[in-house]
Amino acid sequence: MKTEPTILNLCQTARTMINDLKKLTMSEDREEEIHEFYVRYSNMDNKYLLENSCSPCPIFDDPPLYVFNDAMLTLEIAYQRFEAIGTIQDSK
Repeated sequence: MKTEPTILNLCQTARTMINDLKKLTMSEDREEEIHEFYVRYSNMDNKYLLENSCSPCPIFDDPPLYVFNDAMLTLEIAYQRFEAIGTIQDSK
């Protein structure tokens, strides 16, 4: 059973998160969501991701895997920058 989102959806999610991190201010819940996404997918084996993607044929239907890997690297850099100079708003 396919359990992972399509690579296209993962790329779009990562890009949305990168844009959120660039704003330098976000809620604690959003920061935690970004952190959990990054931890889950940054170290995931590419073969596992391709084999378990919900896309019927990830090789042809999704962007190449290196596009996702590049988005994850950019997400890591944006997250490190946010940790250095960003602000988390109280959720109250």
